[in-house]
Amino acid sequence: MIQTEGITKSFGALQVLKGIDLTINKGEVVAIVGPSGAGKTTLLQIIGTLDAPDSGRLVINGTETRRLGDKELAAFRNRNIGFVFQFHQLLPEFTALENVMIPALIAKEKSAIAEKRAKEMLDCHNRMITNLVSAMAQKNILLTEKIEHMSQRTTRKKLLSYLSAQAQKTGKVSFTIPFNRQELADYLSVDRSAMSAELSRLKEENILDYHKNYFIFR
Repeated sequence: MIQTEGITKSFGALQVLKGIDLTINKGEVVAIVGPSGAGKTTLLQIIGTLDAPDSGRLVINGTETRRLGDKELAAFRNRNIGFVFQFHQLLPEFTALENVMIPALIAKEKSAIAEKRAKEMLDCHNRMITNLVSAMAQKNILLTEKIEHMSQRTTRKKLLSYLSAQAQKTGKVSFTIPFNRQELADYLSVDRSAMSAELSRLKEENILDYHKNYFIFR
């Protein structure tokens, strides 16, 4: 648990934090939001024990941090606090693996154990990056498809472009689309009434049949 009581912090004549009282319980996810210059970074640095308040108390997991000396505070930070910085903050003279191992080595863990844990974390990170790249690639594909359909000049051509693509994806002349009428009109950037009228004409011309979001090409 993290608890602050009456935290204040000034830089010269500018008082940035004016008696901050905050309690964050175990398992809670908390976002600190506010305009630029409101003191968000200053408060986070104090909670992370990277800076000290002018006054007030900071208690983390039952330990009042101001009672710790510099070495004790550094050891406490190593064991109890994790940071995700805006920039990577890697040491260029070390490999990625060594950078991840450093906090464990500072905590005097055995090198073999530190290396094993670091490799596990990096493997998890690599899988996350792979998943993110895959998701971004899929979004790009979907966006390209949408642009292709929307670039058609008429509502009829837009409809046929989209529906033909869905039939090709399924490999069948009958298929279900993930949109209702309004959602389909929004996706194709057409008027819903005009689109519905065009669907009726396509049905009358025996080009396709449909019921709600289920379509069949004749």
